[in-house]
Amino acid sequence: MVFGAMAAVVSIAALVYFLKTEDSGKTGVYAGIILAAAFVFRIATFWVIKGYETDIMCFTGWSESAYKLGLSEFYSGSGFVDYPPGYIYVLYITGFLADVFNIDASSVLYNFILKLPSMIADVLTAAVIYKFAKTKISGNKAAALCAMYAFNPLVYLTS
Repeated sequence: MVFGAMAAVVSIAALVYFLKTEDSGKTGVYAGIILAAAFVFRIATFWVIKGYETDIMCFTGWSESAYKLGLSEFYSGSGFVDYPPGYIYVLYITGFLADVFNIDASSVLYNFILKLPSMIADVLTAAVIYKFAKTKISGNKAAALCAMYAFNPLVYLTS
């Protein structure tokens, strides 16, 4: 809850700052700082919110099954699976890393590598928002949109 509130405050502060200042041409640097800060914020606080327990259990089991059974046998041997292959490929890599580095599925480190792809996807999505918005509106407003997404508590909580 506290981290969600902090994320909301950062998002609002960025919005106010960028909407009040003139477009300086340095918004690319600002957007880079926003993206880096959003990523560091996610890494520093990932342990606070474990995630929806049922989903985490499914993702953990699927990552182990995808790696142990192989991708060609995954859907026939893993029981209930309601996700498309794209995410299962990501979970395969998670299972591979856990196996290679002997990471226990109930550890904080395993939870981190399970959440890392989502954290990266969130930051990349914020970058895409900035790049697209910059073609339609000023760089400052594009950076504000980038910050609003990157530090949106709902986006943060779901990844």
